[in-house]
Amino acid sequence: MSIRKAADKHNVQKSTLYDHIRNTKLKKVGRPTILSIADEVLIAQMIEAVADLGFPIGRLEVRLMAFDFLKNRNGLNNSKLKIPGDDWLNSFMKRNKITGRNASNIKRSESKLGVEIITDFFDELEKTYELFGDVPSYNFVEIKYIFNFDETNLSDDPGKKVVLVRRGRQRVENIQEHSKTSISIMWCGSAS
Repeated sequence: MSIRKAADKHNVQKSTLYDHIRNTKLKKVGRPTILSIADEVLIAQMIEAVADLGFPIGRLEVRLMAFDFLKNRNGLNNSKLKIPGDDWLNSFMKRNKITGRNASNIKRSESKLGVEIITDFFDELEKTYELFGDVPSYNFVEIKYIFNFDETNLSDDPGKKVVLVRRGRQRVENIQEHSKTSISIMWCGSAS
């Protein structure tokens, strides 16, 4: 059967059938990317690595990283080379399963809080309970010594930064030295 008859019979364009018979490989639509898939994977791994260290980077930093990567790769020194735009970044994020998250700011000293410190706290709490009995009992305290205490905190937060991390990551911390002003308001009342 000829290409023309097959095209008419199956309602397919002749050029499509011709390309199929000749095994013509069609190019992707649009401008070819400068970065290869391997380069993009490398940039995504760098983003994840700095986030794991506690210093996640934002959208602008990723665009600048890609720009520097292009400038320094294989001696590519094109004077028309520009910083990739937001469209490139959005496509890059979709291709590499990266998303934006709000990072909570913590100080370096707070970032050192680990399992040992928390375990020590609960060990001390258990020793205190053993001193006064297995189950926490308040029979050993006179009622005049019981106070109800409440506190609220007003803080001047330096703000949260939207950073890029691997999709599915729940908690993102940005380690930085920041001065956060806090004002505590406290109320106290006796039970007697």
